[in-house]
Amino acid sequence: MAALAAAQSAYFLALSEGVLARATDAVALKARSAAVCDTYANQGSRNAAILPFTSALSAFCAAATAAIVELPFLHTISMAYGPPGEVLVVSFFPMLSSAFAAAAAVSKARCEVDAEAACQAASTLALEYDGGMKGGGKGGFGLGFGFWGWGGEDDDPVIRPSHAATDRQRAERNNS
Repeated sequence: MAALAAAQSAYFLALSEGVLARATDAVALKARSAAVCDTYANQGSRNAAILPFTSALSAFCAAATAAIVELPFLHTISMAYGPPGEVLVVSFFPMLSSAFAAAAAVSKARCEVDAEAACQAASTLALEYDGGMKGGGKGGFGLGFGFWGWGGEDDDPVIRPSHAATDRQRAERNNS
């Protein structure tokens, strides 16, 4: 009777250690996902920081173009350099403004990519883990054998202790 009690205790100890290993791995996966999310969010913030600056520079270029056209400065350049000089002076600030707009578009695209990557990384934070068991958590004889990896889902990102142990044993056998 004592041997049966010891075997039962050992079984439930192994079962609880396996569940604890999965929980520890799930916490590590969530911590890693949170760190990746934070990294992408910081990258997006960094890329977004230039947007107000480029907008202000574009507004400056528009104002400078208006000032050049309205002030008598353009007439002086036209007299000194002719139509090519006038075209060059009038088109300089709009070209510069379009370069700033292109920089803003690139920065915006980077922000969108970083936001999507952060969303993808955050999606692993919301994963529900079924404990690796099918059929409502009961496998084998209704004792929860699914925990050991028998009948578990293949897309579960959390480790299964029995799979990890058998993989390590196979690797040891192959290396020797």
